[in-house]
Amino acid sequence: MLELAFNFLIVLPWAASIVLLAWFSNRDFLLHWSDDVEI
Repeated sequence: MLELAFNFLIVLPWAASIVLLAWFSNRDFLLHWSDDVEI
């Protein structure tokens, strides 16, 4: 049980960092795309 909790503590920040990275890159892409459309 302790090993499962330890793995959870390792995987959770890793998954959260990937989600944040994908969200930031996607937001950046959307901002550039909207700038291209306005021109």
